[in-house]
Amino acid sequence: MTAISDKYEHDVAENINGSIKGLTATRPRRPTSYPDVEVEYGNFKGTNAIWVEVKMNHTDNLMNPRYTYANNVWRAGDSYKSPATDILDVYFNESEEAREWIEGLKVFLVANKFKGDIKKMTLYSTLKERKPDPNTVPLDMLKKYLTTTPNKNICKIPRVDVGKVVTLHYLKGKAVKAYYLSAGDDFYQFGRTNPLKIPKVPVFLGSNTVVLRVGDRSSNFEIQAEVKLKSMAKSDYSVKPGTSKLNPFRAITIK
Repeated sequence: MTAISDKYEHDVAENINGSIKGLTATRPRRPTSYPDVEVEYGNFKGTNAIWVEVKMNHTDNLMNPRYTYANNVWRAGDSYKSPATDILDVYFNESEEAREWIEGLKVFLVANKFKGDIKKMTLYSTLKERKPDPNTVPLDMLKKYLTTTPNKNICKIPRVDVGKVVTLHYLKGKAVKAYYLSAGDDFYQFGRTNPLKIPKVPVFLGSNTVVLRVGDRSSNFEIQAEVKLKSMAKSDYSVKPGTSKLNPFRAITIK
């Protein structure tokens, strides 16, 4: 998370806070396994609070699972594992493009005297280079391999129901459920559940190509799924600071 996005989330919480009498919104200090903004109103307090996920723009990554390749299988990291990543796991493991990328990497490693067991080759997304496993591809070798490929993409999966995957992620893959999404100047609900009974909130929907790619840095690399939408439906509501649209929390129909 950047300082800019963190400030934006606090600003969104402040914009929601006090929308109607008895409603409070905060950007609490919580692990990244939690959504961004906590809303309390009526009986929705404490462990029953309502959570809102916040994205600054429509083009932001909607979820950020890091991936590992081990035992000849792509798998989301344990901290990201959910019904949503289970769907992505299948796509990536069935991808011929991903298989060709791995085979190309193995040929490259053998040619460049990789010291590990090529049949047990592993790739980990980590904050620092993972050295204890002798079969892990070293950062310098991966960087060199990437110079031989057209880009840093491992594979592209077209026509993925991103609405379904992302909804599963926020309703079943977080520490608590996020029922609502603020994306740019629009406001949506995940799935058909609308606990605050805000009228006519558009359901988050859409399909797009999902990409598995490598992000290499000076001291590590991450393998990440890029889950985005090219376009989102317009919403009459928004909680973006400075918006001219309706504040959805002022339209709550329950007491």
